[in-house]
Amino acid sequence: MQRFFIPKDWIQQDTVTITGEPLRQIGYVLRLKPTDRIIVLDNSGWEFEVEIETYYQRAGARKVITKETGQGEPRIKITLYQGALEIG
Repeated sequence: MQRFFIPKDWIQQDTVTITGEPLRQIGYVLRLKPTDRIIVLDNSGWEFEVEIETYYQRAGARKVITKETGQGEPRIKITLYQGALEIG
């Protein structure tokens, strides 16, 4: 499922209004249609699964299906080291 980062003020209750570059990518690049679903993230730790309802040239409306806490970065940190091989 496609993910998009959007400003928090684009999300109102159970509707997401998308404009600008994300809208162009959804409609013209990915060619998503009504009933297709995407995930939007608002940089506050939440991710929203939304269903495309309408699509216009300047704005598209989406209905929020689910709201979950974002997965984010894993809690485990791994550090990799490369050993230097000395010949001679």
